[in-house]
Amino acid sequence: MRPGPASPRPWPPLHPIAPVVTGANLAGAAICSFYFLFIEPLGLVEEGRQTGLWFSVVMTLGLLLLGTSLLRVWMKPVSLVLRLTRQGRAIPDPLRGPAQRKIINAPLLVSLFSALIWVAAAVIMAVYAMVYGQDVGPGDSTWFRGGRVCLGVLVAGVAAAGIIFFQAERSLAPLRPIFFPGGQVAARGGIRISVRARLFLALLLTSALPLLVVALAVYNRTTLLVSEHAAREFSGLGWLLVFMVGISLLLARIMGWLVSANLAGPIHEMDLAMDRVRRGDLGVRLPVRSNDELGNLAATFNTMIEGLAERDRVKETFGRFVTPAIAQAILSDPPRPGGQMTEVSVLFSDIRNYTTICENLPPDRVIQLLNNYFGYMVAAVEENRGLVYQFVGDGIMAVFGAPVALADHATWATRAGRAMLAALARFNQEHRAGQAPLRIGIGIHSGPVVAGIIGTSQRMEYRVVGDTVNLAARVEGLNKELGTDLLITDATRRALSLSLALQGFAPQVVKGRREPVEVFALLEPPAPGRG
Repeated sequence: MRPGPASPRPWPPLHPIAPVVTGANLAGAAICSFYFLFIEPLGLVEEGRQTGLWFSVVMTLGLLLLGTSLLRVWMKPVSLVLRLTRQGRAIPDPLRGPAQRKIINAPLLVSLFSALIWVAAAVIMAVYAMVYGQDVGPGDSTWFRGGRVCLGVLVAGVAAAGIIFFQAERSLAPLRPIFFPGGQVAARGGIRISVRARLFLALLLTSALPLLVVALAVYNRTTLLVSEHAAREFSGLGWLLVFMVGISLLLARIMGWLVSANLAGPIHEMDLAMDRVRRGDLGVRLPVRSNDELGNLAATFNTMIEGLAERDRVKETFGRFVTPAIAQAILSDPPRPGGQMTEVSVLFSDIRNYTTICENLPPDRVIQLLNNYFGYMVAAVEENRGLVYQFVGDGIMAVFGAPVALADHATWATRAGRAMLAALARFNQEHRAGQAPLRIGIGIHSGPVVAGIIGTSQRMEYRVVGDTVNLAARVEGLNKELGTDLLITDATRRALSLSLALQGFAPQVVKGRREPVEVFALLEPPAPGRG
């Protein structure tokens, strides 16, 4: 059976932390009530009437209802943004700002608000215990009983507030990219809770708080050992310790899971993203979900990847105009006017019957013809470690040995010339069948040049300049007079490391030089398909 379409990504509830607050407070209230009613009773359960239990239930539900109502009102901007986003509607600017501030600050402020509710519950329960509680021994005075209840409720409240903070952070973190599509969570401001502060809070909740509760419980029991119920108090001490150890382990398990989700989760995302970058994927981005160090790290990572992608785009753009090797050289070494002397081989090529062909073609066909032709020629040059520096009309200038030094550059340049002739034969077969074939002339000369940046501070170009360049261009022009396709100078011939069949000519006079130039033609040019 063909699988159906993938189900859409489920949307979060419009009040994403209301269940968190309700669940944590109810759990804390249940544990606290169970403790004071059954583990360490305060005489709040009267004979025939469990007034203390019912009072605790009514007070807890009342405070929860009040807190949840206030929470929904305070989180209303967040709920409205989620609703509008779900409907695909635009978010008004007057609503976006308050919603962004609230979704950043919600974990801390909601946990503090829950702690205040617990303070109110502690005061109410302490007063109730002082008024309606029963003494269970000489050491159990009214104030002592009220203090025990107040401290016990406060400890439970601190634990509940801590769980609310970490769970609310976990619930709201995936939603923040909706409110901050540009990842500017840290830049938006808000109350910042550092990673160190979070770890310190988790340590207090899982170690110091349980130890404090155990110490208070043991102290309370020891004060009652002087009463007439000493045997009962002593026998209940074991159950008390079992209860406290169980609650401590449960709290440690919950907090460990929440802290790992808040801290290890983003670190795992970063590890996966870095692995994708190592494999060459520069399209990966990390969601910025907090304004702490982890959020700053994610934002910095995104900025770094954008910089790498931009650098690749610049290199690719440069590579289309000045070859990838020159682009790499320019990016690696900041452009500055000047250059250095180096030995290279320079190759010039030109189409012989270009003007006649252009007369019979519309301009767009001429451009298409040149682009196809240049594709064959550039491939032949680059396959032989040459760099095409520029296109001059239908001509090509290539250099072997700059900006990247190349040993035996004369041999590579001559091989490139042979490869260009072979590529031209293939081009004529594939693109000029039934038409007049293209013919080219190639001239190669080896010698010193100055390679570097020329121009002004506003516009610069990487060039090779010198008499070697000029002479290579003049040698290319001699092909018309001598009826040849590929000419090399004596300087190039003497630098060759391979044996070629060459035809020498009488020294040729070229424009701009007093001394004649000795040139050689390549005999038996390669057939199509051979370099």
